[in-house]
Amino acid sequence: MTEEPFFEPKMDVKQFWLQVGRNLRKKREEHGLRQLDIAVFLNCDDSLISKWEKGTHFPGLGDIWRLSKFYQCSFDELLGENSAHGQPPFSSTQDVPHAQFTRIDTSSHLKTPSDAQDVEYGIDILKASIAGNTVEELYQIIEKSRYEGNRDALFALLRAVVISGEIAFTHVPFATRLQEQLIERFPQLKGSVHVVDLPENMIEETLPPELLAWAAAHFVLSKLNKPSRVGLGYGDNLHRMYLIAPPKVQQFNGTRWIPLITYSGEEEVTINSANYLAALMKYRHHKSIAAYLPYVSPETRPSHKQLEDIRRDWELLDVAFVGGYGWDKTTNFRVATSYRRIYRKLENTGQIDTVAGEFLGHILDKGGATLSEDETDLATTRIPLEDIQRCARNGKVYFVGGGIQKTHVVRAALERGYINGLITECGLARELLK
Repeated sequence: MTEEPFFEPKMDVKQFWLQVGRNLRKKREEHGLRQLDIAVFLNCDDSLISKWEKGTHFPGLGDIWRLSKFYQCSFDELLGENSAHGQPPFSSTQDVPHAQFTRIDTSSHLKTPSDAQDVEYGIDILKASIAGNTVEELYQIIEKSRYEGNRDALFALLRAVVISGEIAFTHVPFATRLQEQLIERFPQLKGSVHVVDLPENMIEETLPPELLAWAAAHFVLSKLNKPSRVGLGYGDNLHRMYLIAPPKVQQFNGTRWIPLITYSGEEEVTINSANYLAALMKYRHHKSIAAYLPYVSPETRPSHKQLEDIRRDWELLDVAFVGGYGWDKTTNFRVATSYRRIYRKLENTGQIDTVAGEFLGHILDKGGATLSEDETDLATTRIPLEDIQRCARNGKVYFVGGGIQKTHVVRAALERGYINGLITECGLARELLK
């Protein structure tokens, strides 16, 4: 099911695939799974799984990669220790300088010739972007496509191929020195900071958010071991993180997914909302539980029983994930358009707790305090600051996001003890160290 990459086994080809088949069957039976269970996970027919285990048909490396993530085992356990010459191109070694990905076979999907061609151009743009090509160089790829002269297509094709299922990232490089420096500056980040090393000219709002989500999914979310309560903020980065995370058998049995914010009106049920993400995780992880956070008006807040129930969940969170939305996107805060000016204004008026809290996905609340005279804050129900600080003392609160414009408020959140985990990129990391 995977077109590339390909490698040549050392041993006789027939014996090699018989060995792989035995390994696949052994690993499946160890986990008490049926061939149908694996077929559902890989979105294929169970007869294909049977053929793989008999060694009459051969899985692609993309399938082996997904299964190794599913079983949380190495390639060698599935392929055999003498499986290949050297390392596969998607080794997990940390010294690989660029992000890497593998192609997924989507030949069975219904696509027009034009759509298929768009995929190829999108992948060309992706490769060039990872290699550090300038935006002008990327535009040259567009000029060869059917979108000649339409530079907006560059962003559309790149974003589309990243989230389309046509590719799967297999490696993201980290800036280890920056991680060490951040731990020196903010000791609470020890063991929970990942700085994705990206080319400086990489297009924002396309690839960087995806790679941050990938890092958070593989190095944080997939490492959790049956947490009791997980708090969920909202936003595209977190949505992608939940979708990318390789599911593990029984990993979240009994876990309660707890929304941290809800809005009145239509925003309450949007695809990136906390309530939606909690329901998504319940769907993806059998035997887990999704809580629902209702919007509670200021008038009914003191006596709302459902809010009191979820408040008890907030007090007992093991881990929480928050994103980095800013006022210019999520509120009608009219004091200024600059993060720096807003930050200074609130700092000067003694509202540093509020500014740090507001920034973290606009989810934190300090006694119902509002940032301005508009009713933006009155239209949300969200976790109080003292609960997120309690979670940070007893567990982990991860901020997943990047962008140097967020420096002041992320630094404030770190200094005030609202977050003790960080998944970000080099630009924001360097600014935090200044």
